[in-house]
Amino acid sequence: MATPRTTFTLAIAFVLTGAWLLFFEPHLESTSEHAVALRRILHLHADRVHSMHLRRDAWTSATLERIDAATFKRTEPLPGAVDSPAVAELLSELEFQDHLTALEGHGSDSGHLYDEGLTPPSLTVTLALADGSEIEFELGKETPTGDGVYLHVRDDTRVQVVPLELRDRLNRLLDQLADTGTASAGTGAEAGDARREGPPSPKDDTRSGD
Repeated sequence: MATPRTTFTLAIAFVLTGAWLLFFEPHLESTSEHAVALRRILHLHADRVHSMHLRRDAWTSATLERIDAATFKRTEPLPGAVDSPAVAELLSELEFQDHLTALEGHGSDSGHLYDEGLTPPSLTVTLALADGSEIEFELGKETPTGDGVYLHVRDDTRVQVVPLELRDRLNRLLDQLADTGTASAGTGAEAGDARREGPPSPKDDTRSGD
């Protein structure tokens, strides 16, 4: 039979354990999650992206839109099919991409933005989200050491340095979307219908003889 002293000791241990779980452990988890979030270049959920617009200059731009959870289509410069798995993979990369470093205060300093090739930028990407909001970011020059490229999210006071591979993937996507000569017209479903129908049959020669 437990003595009053034992009961009291167990009660104190229970209260202390509950206090740790209630106050300390969630705080440690939230601190860790906050640190991870600070390294992310964007606060983004890939499955909430409704459309993506890419612009390199006044002559080169393109837009794609989500049809459903796994399918995208090109809407600019002409309607057409896109490689939906590749687009989904790129959006996932944008969701989880960490910066190499963050330069505090550079995003609100015109001198730094100019020196880092962000005014004007070499590439601008605008992501329209399902809730009607937008995330826009710009890419500038490569860093002096050549191991990264400058990136600035609109209204962010920081400029971030990201891997060169991210810039290259975005530029390749823009080139593919802008190349309407090799891309299929219409949505993926429309292109599939056209392939199933096949080429038109040649008409019979109905010339009459004498």
